[in-house]
Amino acid sequence: MDKHIDRLNAASRHLDLPAFDKDELKHLISELLKVEARWVPEDGSNHVYVRMQHFSLDPTLGVKRAT
Repeated sequence: MDKHIDRLNAASRHLDLPAFDKDELKHLISELLKVEARWVPEDGSNHVYVRMQHFSLDPTLGVKRAT
C-alpha cells in the first residue's frame, strides 16, 4: 500500500495538488474496507485492490492551477 500511496503523492505533485498524509490515507482505506467488508474475500484466496486516483468536481473542462 505504501508504494501505491507514494505513486499517488508523486502524481499529486505533478498535478500541483497537495500530497496526502500516508498514515491518514491508510486509516481511511481501512475504514472503507470495514464498510465494504462483504466484498472482501474471507478465505484469503483473493485480494482487494483499491484504486487511488484524482478526479475533479468542476462543472467545466479546462486547464488551470488547482485550488
